[in-house]
Amino acid sequence: MAQMNLCFKRFPLLSFSRYASSSAASAAHFQSSVPAHANSNPERPKRKKRSQPKEKHPPDILAKSKLQEHLNQLAETNGQLVLADIERCRPSGHAAPGSAVYETEYNNLFKRLSDSFTVRQLRHFAKLYAISLPSTTTKPEFVGAIMSGWGWPSLASIQEKQKDAEPSVETILLNPTSAFLVLGKDGLDSRALSMKHHARLTYLTNPLALRVEGPLGSIKAIQEHVTNLNASIAEDVFELPVEKSIRNDLLQRISRLSGAFTQTFGQNSVRISFHKSDPRAALVAKRLAARAVCEENDSRQKQLLFHLPPLPPNPDPVAASASFPNDYALYPFLSMQSLPWTVNAGGVFRVRRVEDFHGSSTAEDLVKTGGLLMGRGRMFDLQRQEMSLRTLLSAGYSSSPNTSRVVTASIGHVLVASPPGKLSIAPPEPLQGQWKLPYFLSWMEKQSEPTIFNPTLPPVLLESQSVETKMLHRLIYHAVKPEVPGARQIIQVEFVLPRSIRESAALPNSYENDLVSEEQAVRQPFRPTCLVGRKVDVDVMIPDRPTDIRFSIFDHMALADEQWPAAVADYISSLRSYLLYQDPNSPQPEPPLTTVHQDDTYVLYSSSTVRQSVEVSQTNTPATVRMHTESALDLESDQKLASCEIICEDVVSESSWKQFLQRCDSASTISTLNAPLSTPVAPELDLSTEYI
Repeated sequence: MAQMNLCFKRFPLLSFSRYASSSAASAAHFQSSVPAHANSNPERPKRKKRSQPKEKHPPDILAKSKLQEHLNQLAETNGQLVLADIERCRPSGHAAPGSAVYETEYNNLFKRLSDSFTVRQLRHFAKLYAISLPSTTTKPEFVGAIMSGWGWPSLASIQEKQKDAEPSVETILLNPTSAFLVLGKDGLDSRALSMKHHARLTYLTNPLALRVEGPLGSIKAIQEHVTNLNASIAEDVFELPVEKSIRNDLLQRISRLSGAFTQTFGQNSVRISFHKSDPRAALVAKRLAARAVCEENDSRQKQLLFHLPPLPPNPDPVAASASFPNDYALYPFLSMQSLPWTVNAGGVFRVRRVEDFHGSSTAEDLVKTGGLLMGRGRMFDLQRQEMSLRTLLSAGYSSSPNTSRVVTASIGHVLVASPPGKLSIAPPEPLQGQWKLPYFLSWMEKQSEPTIFNPTLPPVLLESQSVETKMLHRLIYHAVKPEVPGARQIIQVEFVLPRSIRESAALPNSYENDLVSEEQAVRQPFRPTCLVGRKVDVDVMIPDRPTDIRFSIFDHMALADEQWPAAVADYISSLRSYLLYQDPNSPQPEPPLTTVHQDDTYVLYSSSTVRQSVEVSQTNTPATVRMHTESALDLESDQKLASCEIICEDVVSESSWKQFLQRCDSASTISTLNAPLSTPVAPELDLSTEYI
């Protein structure tokens, strides 16, 4: 062969010329042997020309072959397997999973990988793909894992998904605790679970169970969720501060507000069930339970009075001798704000005077009656004894001479609740229709259910302007065992939040002043106040006016920093660090549930954030009388409540007392807030005037 190649190289022209000349001679001899008339017949069909055969090139013996490339790669890798060795077997794509074509492609690829590599090689590829498998993994399992990493789902998983997609129905048995926790706060958890797994959830009562309708895979996921939930339930037993049990309806509301399931446990204890991942729910449940028993205990200690305007002069001796000439009735009341969460009633009603279409209006005219300022009206208690408002608000409730007294008038409505049950607009049966005032007072005296005071914002505030607005954080603690009957012993802690300090200090017209004032606000220390004292509430029904009034007497003294209860002082210090971001990793602190001051135990009654606005005062208003509105958010029950309060810090002063009563009259009627202080016309001087 080598000699032949050498020969061709040495004599290329001679060899090909000989071959060419012999071929030409043969062709000439073939043409001469064909007759001349062979191609001259026109009737003979023409023969198709044969296609020229494609020129075949001799193989290039110097080109690289695939075998040579493979051998070169083995030489480069020194015999070690790399991902490129198995990636050659990886197809560029596949058919839709679940189709017959995909099943064929999957089986072919599975067989190819199984036949091409050993278990040891497949284990090595799995490590290169970062697929962690146990050492006992078989060859088919290695192949399936690698194909799954390539995006080829196994046939078994496809069949399982198809089976899970089939509709089914399953019933999961529950106990009361798991049923509540699956339901979640206001049913939000149950709704989210239903939407997440595209299943329909129905609660069954007999027996207590959860009916799940949907795909089989969703049912399995919900069953697993319920199993994990039951394993994560924690329980705690809370002993109430007062030796008294809580009503079942209040326990249900506590569960709904806190997100923890509460049950009666013994005489004065509550069992609380909650998620281990949400311990705050148990803390909120404890606070609400303590607040419920304290509020029920405090509501029976308030006083209830009934105010009537002065009697009109009447020449008729029969009418003049009647002490209670007007008729009253209970009317259904629709509150603009939510009632306290501790109220459980079929309906609430307010006492109003019955309209006399042939007489005067039911609205009290302050110019004619004089209102609370002139003191011509009459005020009765439930025993029909006449009371003096100033004497009542000036009575002594504190034995300490260092206390200060603040009298607050809150505008709102004193409501009578019907027994719990079905919602109804009909008042209690004994009070249906109209009646005289003595009958109502006798009925109220026998009732065990206390009245409800619901604060409101009077329409007169539409004409006023606030001059100062600030945000407060307020804590109120009630003593477990008050010393004086009818009075609540409380601790009140409040301070201005730093954000409101920055907002009030900022100057909007100067950016540099904004930065300086904000830095000063951050550096400004908290100035919290801690007041300890006794508080008495007096509810006054005024059926001849649109609103009623609650008078609160607070005899208090401010504590120095070193006199604060230790638990409350620690909480305020932690909250200050949290609000000023002194420790970014610290969680928001929680106020202590109980605290001790001078050997008396106090229970947290409310923890709220308050937005307080001071209303503009009259030019002749003493500094001891002011009016403000508050919008308070209860951090435990998430209830928001707006209120209007008139504050008098000096009841003894005659000018302060008159201004205080005038503002109470203005706020509880539809008159103007800044009406001039004038003396109304005496009824006995105008006998032709009709009075209410």
